[in-house]
Amino acid sequence: MAAGRYVNALRPIIIYINHFDFHAVDELLSIISKDAAIHEYNEAGHYVDFKTKVAKGVIAESDNLEGFWAAFDDNFPQKAFIVLKDAHHYFMKEYCAHNPRVIALINSCYAKTLLSPG
Repeated sequence: MAAGRYVNALRPIIIYINHFDFHAVDELLSIISKDAAIHEYNEAGHYVDFKTKVAKGVIAESDNLEGFWAAFDDNFPQKAFIVLKDAHHYFMKEYCAHNPRVIALINSCYAKTLLSPG
């Protein structure tokens, strides 16, 4: 599968999945991810365990998407999927939660991963 090759090469995959059935999407991600970690953020629990949906609370600033994403914006390649659920209001200017820093952090992580050797 092409997605698996991208993850193994530590290349970013940014996919927007507009689907009402979160369970079906989670099953698909579980199949695709294989041995890669899955980090999930949602507005209900913030940083949550992907399988159980229980809040992890291990990142001090993970009570918002900016803090969650900043924790993963480092210079160390990771075999991981980052899943953002119900986060659309951070990206659209018409919402009060619109946050250009979140968009910048995503772009930064993408650029670092894309331009990293290997």
